[in-house]
Amino acid sequence: MDICVVDALQHDGSDEPGTPACSQGFFHCANRGFRSVDIPSSRVNDGICDCCDGSDEFDDKITCTNECIEMGKQMREEAEKQIIALRLGFEKRQGYIETVKTRKAEKLAALAALDTQLKDLENQKAILTQTRDDAEAPETIAVQKFKEAWEATKAEREQLLEKSHAEDAFRAISADPHLLSKENLLEKLGKEGETLDEEIHEAIHRLSDITLDVFTTDMWPKIKEVYKKLRDIPAHAPTAAPTEESHTTTASADDDHLDDYEKEYDEDRHLDEENKEDDHPDNDNFQEDLNKMPEYDPETKALVDAAEKARRELKDFEKRFSDLENEKNGLKHWLENDYGPDSVFAALEGECFEYTDREYTYRVCPFDKVVQRPKDGGSDTGLGKWGSWEDNYTTMFFNDGARCWNGPARSTKVLLECGAENHVGSASEPSRCEYQMTFQTPAVCTQPPQNVSDHLGLHDEL
Repeated sequence: MDICVVDALQHDGSDEPGTPACSQGFFHCANRGFRSVDIPSSRVNDGICDCCDGSDEFDDKITCTNECIEMGKQMREEAEKQIIALRLGFEKRQGYIETVKTRKAEKLAALAALDTQLKDLENQKAILTQTRDDAEAPETIAVQKFKEAWEATKAEREQLLEKSHAEDAFRAISADPHLLSKENLLEKLGKEGETLDEEIHEAIHRLSDITLDVFTTDMWPKIKEVYKKLRDIPAHAPTAAPTEESHTTTASADDDHLDDYEKEYDEDRHLDEENKEDDHPDNDNFQEDLNKMPEYDPETKALVDAAEKARRELKDFEKRFSDLENEKNGLKHWLENDYGPDSVFAALEGECFEYTDREYTYRVCPFDKVVQRPKDGGSDTGLGKWGSWEDNYTTMFFNDGARCWNGPARSTKVLLECGAENHVGSASEPSRCEYQMTFQTPAVCTQPPQNVSDHLGLHDEL
């Protein structure tokens, strides 16, 4: 009769190993020199050596050699290597802590110095601001006065120029009434030439009865736009019946073909140009100069220069002040940032570490970003920006990376492992647009065990 008697000391059913009575029991492999292990009782005397000491095969069906001593030796050698690596990593971590302490003390001292410097500069800034305000007050008055005088001068010059244009037009239309006729306007300007009303055309026909002043005041404002457009078109000789009147010949060969009326018109135009040059010696540059404000007078220029100097000095000072404030903010950010226990991870800030697989090169920059770049070249793709700690400072989470096509923004979890060197061990994409990397670093190494048994959790076995 098969009876599974559970020994008070073993509780493993080994008194009936492999029998139906203990089909749900376990057999304990002592494995002296290696690791003890419990195996299902169904694997006892099954012709396979499951225990390294061969104790599971005792019915003489098969002979098992005791391999526990050799396996234990290999295990201890590997464990010793691991302990050396852990000890080295822990020593480096302690070095990181000391480095960070020194860096923190330096930054605290720099922050205190900056606070004192900025307070002193606040007073200087107030003085420079007042100096600028004091310089700008008379400058504003002088510049406004100069501009008002210039605007008055410009308005007067514009009036003179407009009057000159009106006089030129009066002479030209008087010499050639056909110039603004309906037929000529339609021919030269098309529909734009239909803008003059009948009253203007009638006035042009009786231009000889109108004075220049009346023309300038009443007619010129109504016709000047059409007239200017017409004068912009290349000139053609006006059509008129030839006369028998002869003229003395000092003209060119082309003038020989002009009739008497055309010559008279051409001479009037030359006379007009001469008169215009007499009235405005710098006529060629008159329109350009008309809208160009001249340089300030010496007194105004001196005030403008003084104010400009005060503005420049304040601007340079504010740039320097802003740079110091940015430096202060950078120090405060570093001092307030969460760099983990003992701020040890601050030693990694500003560093980047790469890992390359068959397709991509990955770069991890703690507290900054994670990117990937194709091995065959191309631009970086953001896999996330620094987000937060997870899992009690054993995982770095980077989010808000480049958005996937028709998908979410990329993100990356960097799993931290103890290692003697900073090294990216692997990179994968377990889910679409969600990446995972392993990163070995001394920063997570803890106090290593004193001996192999403690490291392996073994005592009696060894």
